[in-house]
Amino acid sequence: MKTLLDHLDIDVVATTTVVTANQRLTRALRAAFDARQQGAGQTVWESPDILPWSGWMQRLGQQWQEVDPVAPELLSDWQSRAVWEQVIAAAEADRPLLNLSATAKAAFEAWGLAHEWRLPLPLPEPLADDPRAFQRWVACYRDRCRTQGWSDAARLPDHLIAAVPGGGIDIPARLVLAGFDRLSPRQEALFQALESQGCALIRHRPDTQERGRAQRIELPDGATELKGAAHWARAWVEQGASRVGIVLPDLGNRLDAVEATFTAILAPETLLPGSDPDAPRPFNLSLGRPLAFEPVIHTALGILALARGKGELFAWGDLLRAPFWQGGATEAIPRALLEAALRRRRATRLGLGAVMAAAQGDEQRGLPPCPILAQTLAGLRAVMTEQGEGGSPALWAQRFGAWLTRAGWPGEQTLTSREYQAVQRWRRTLEQLASLEAVAPRMSLGEGLSWLRRLALETLFQPETPEVPVQILGPLEAEGLDFDAVWVGGLSDEVWPPQPSPNPFLPVELQRRLKMPRASQTEEGAFAAELTQRWLHTAPEIVMSWPAHEGDRELRPSPLILGVPLGTPPKIPQESVDVSACSPYAEETRPIPTGEQVEGGSQLFADQAACPFRAFARHRLAARSLETPEEGLDARHRGDLVHAVLEHFWRVVGSQERLLALDVAGLEEQVAQAVDAAVAAFAERAPELLPPRLSRVERKRLTRLVVAWLDLERTRAPFTVVASEGGGRGELGGIAFNVRIDRIDRLEDGGLVILDYKTGGQKKPQDWFGDRPNDPQLPLYAVTLQGEVAGLGYAQVRLGDSKFAGLADREGVAPGVGELAQSRLTEVTDWHAQLAAWRATLEGLATNFREGVATVDPKEGGKSCQYCDLAGLCRIHEVGMGTEALEGEGHEPEIG
Repeated sequence: MKTLLDHLDIDVVATTTVVTANQRLTRALRAAFDARQQGAGQTVWESPDILPWSGWMQRLGQQWQEVDPVAPELLSDWQSRAVWEQVIAAAEADRPLLNLSATAKAAFEAWGLAHEWRLPLPLPEPLADDPRAFQRWVACYRDRCRTQGWSDAARLPDHLIAAVPGGGIDIPARLVLAGFDRLSPRQEALFQALESQGCALIRHRPDTQERGRAQRIELPDGATELKGAAHWARAWVEQGASRVGIVLPDLGNRLDAVEATFTAILAPETLLPGSDPDAPRPFNLSLGRPLAFEPVIHTALGILALARGKGELFAWGDLLRAPFWQGGATEAIPRALLEAALRRRRATRLGLGAVMAAAQGDEQRGLPPCPILAQTLAGLRAVMTEQGEGGSPALWAQRFGAWLTRAGWPGEQTLTSREYQAVQRWRRTLEQLASLEAVAPRMSLGEGLSWLRRLALETLFQPETPEVPVQILGPLEAEGLDFDAVWVGGLSDEVWPPQPSPNPFLPVELQRRLKMPRASQTEEGAFAAELTQRWLHTAPEIVMSWPAHEGDRELRPSPLILGVPLGTPPKIPQESVDVSACSPYAEETRPIPTGEQVEGGSQLFADQAACPFRAFARHRLAARSLETPEEGLDARHRGDLVHAVLEHFWRVVGSQERLLALDVAGLEEQVAQAVDAAVAAFAERAPELLPPRLSRVERKRLTRLVVAWLDLERTRAPFTVVASEGGGRGELGGIAFNVRIDRIDRLEDGGLVILDYKTGGQKKPQDWFGDRPNDPQLPLYAVTLQGEVAGLGYAQVRLGDSKFAGLADREGVAPGVGELAQSRLTEVTDWHAQLAAWRATLEGLATNFREGVATVDPKEGGKSCQYCDLAGLCRIHEVGMGTEALEGEGHEPEIG
């Protein structure tokens, strides 16, 4: 950096232009120049002319167009890409491409490479299919540009070379090139043209420092490697270092993990609730994220997408939880509850009108009122329906801006610095959309939204931040910079050297012969070796690391670092968590007043047995994860339909005697009526889940399933169905709860048998036993039901695998329902004694729940936690519990 600044002595700064390879080096040079002037005691100085290559090209292009009256109009990159799309779509009209925008982008890049490396166009034959197609498109693109009087950035340097002799551009007395590893043939031609007109060209090479003290270290995996680098960087900053570099060749693929790790280790205070969102962090990432990924911009795109019609439920969820539009902050809680209610309705797509109606509120349907949301959506629908059939890109940009204003975007809260900068960048993105009018005079709504989303996705957003001591860079961004210490990570042989990726629309052999970027493994290897050697001279202390594993795969170090001495990995502080912190609510729990009804029914007892904290969180805090609807009917829906069909059937038939009296035709008629009634009721509640075509298929499935099940019912001892899907209330151990029993049968001697339909995985009676039974539902009903209970059983209704499983006070109740006295599941042989034992167990669970016992104590460790949705609340995994691998195959919770 020092020798580079020597080119900007105060006596020559006015006549010197420095062109850098990237924006980061430009900022670093400007800051270093200012620091040098301040160190020299200067209070006022002339700003140096330092700018990146892209900025220099833009400035020269503007000068050329101002001077040359017949200069063509220069298209922006996005305008050029739009023309490429039009050309390719027209040329391939008889065989539409799967991804037109991606093809046009690759063709646009090939066009730029061909000019940068001065390839002859048209390309010499023979050609493969893709380059031959590119040839056709080039001819059309040239004709279109010639007709319209256009040129583009790919051809700008050629225009400048031609303009240099005639004074068409300002030529600096001295031109310094900084940070360029390779110059293309056309860049060389431009510089030669400038030199021929008296410009002094200085090709600056990085300062040659002595090789630093380097070590090569292996870390177990990528996550540990990032932690090691972050702790290492923190140690250097704490020692007073102001320039610490972290270079990651695969930074783009690890951006989220890198930011999360370095934030947690270098700026953990920013993760605390209530922390200042604009508080500076001691590190900076060289790569930006797509503008579309910024939450405030994601909300804007989501609002505009409402004009398309029905949207995905998950997109609606993002909007309902977003604070960046009208009422997003003041109505945050009702909107979150509304999302949960909409998810419970199980629809996967919702229109603006449906959500607007739901926002009116409906207590019976569990929909909380969101009046601001309802009013905002009504206003949006009004302005969006006035859009017309199409319009120019400029008109769409104007409309989109107006719609967002009508929606109250970007919200009522004060924006953070990052959010404010993102909004400003968004406004420029709308301007870019409007600029497409020059090449695409008319677009449909869908095309306008698609272009806007692509602009936001391909615009990398990097907010401006103050100078910080730790710079996290990709390999090219580190060029020209020097550090107090540098860590280069991720150097496995799969990442470094990088794999070649030649452009598909230019002949690969030609790219290799001309040594074009990314064309061959040889060139990539040579370039990576050169960079590796430079890193060894960028700081007094250098660490080069690689992860030993990625998942189950073993990784080897890059061959380019094998000559670096092997070092000792740094000690990474172990994260420790106080186990008591895993039950933050335990000390705050209070007993439940006797007789107070608690939501949850028998599931409360199952949860208390599985883990007391689970029962507390679900049934006292009402903690629930959001449901995830699936397209069409899921297992729960199908189970509900089976329940409904059997309820309708037994309500009419009523007993086994009447079942046996039905002939084949009569049975089919009764089943058909029950199926029709169940399907009709379901379709009325959720028509989007059961359209007519699927309804016909589901009727056939239900008919086959129920007829097969009733064949098994015929083999039982005589019974009468006295209750089907009956509800009520029960009380045990001071806990009042809801009861819903699938079915109760009365035997000939008056004994009652309680049945629980199962349409999913198998359930077995052994789940009823022990101090913490896995499935206490049927025992709970047995000890709280009025009447003489003689048996309990699961009715597994599955096509090809229908059966009963249970226990009773006698033999012969049903196939698969055995006599308790003959069972090996318990030492108790007397039925009434077993009922008493179940009562004692369940009363104990109820007492613990009522008294507020809420310890994090999963009954079977990882198995109990495997399908629990409360791990984020109890934080059990932070202390290593609940993470052990399960032996054998797990099973998901029973549905139906």
